[in-house]
Amino acid sequence: LSFKGSLLQSNLEIEELNVEEVANTSLNIKGNVSGFGEKAKFENLQYIIDAKDVVNMIEKFELSKPEFDYNRFYNFSATGTLNGDLDNFNIDTEFNSGVLTGRYEGSVNMADNILFNGSIELKHPELITFIESVGGNYKVQSPNLGLFRFKSKINGTMHDMDLQDMELNIGYSQFGGN
Repeated sequence: LSFKGSLLQSNLEIEELNVEEVANTSLNIKGNVSGFGEKAKFENLQYIIDAKDVVNMIEKFELSKPEFDYNRFYNFSATGTLNGDLDNFNIDTEFNSGVLTGRYEGSVNMADNILFNGSIELKHPELITFIESVGGNYKVQSPNLGLFRFKSKINGTMHDMDLQDMELNIGYSQFGGN
C-alpha cells in the first residue's frame, strides 16, 4: 500500500493511491474526494483496477454479487473516471474481462434498482462463446458466427432498459434501430 496526497478542510487530494495484490487485485486511484462527515463526493477520481481472480475479489471485499454467473469471468480490469457521489455519479470507463471488452459512459443512480443513462459498447470475438459466458444456452448449426459487437444509448435498469441508436454486429451482419 502506498499513498501520496493531502487532506485540507475535508478535501482529500489523492496524488496517488496504490494497493497491490490484495485478493489478487491491484488498484490505483488519483483525484479528489470531499465531503467527509457528510456525503462523500468524487471529483475527477481516476482509477485503474486489475483483478486476476474476480471470485476471490468479490468474496474478500464482500461486494454485491452480480445477477449472472460471475465465476465465468476470471480476470477483470478497468480504467476510468468518476464524478459525483456514492448515490449518483457520472462514469467514463473501459473494461476487459478475458476477451470481452467494453466501455460505458454516462450516469449511474444507485437507487433501489440501479439506473443507467448513457452509452455502452461491448465486443467479443465470438457470439456463441459470449452467450455461453453469461449463462445463455444458444445452439446454432454454425459453431462460429464471428465477432459480436453491441453499441447503444441506454436508459433504465438491468431489467427494464430502453435502447436507442442501437448498432449490432454479428460476424459480417449489421443490425440497427431502437
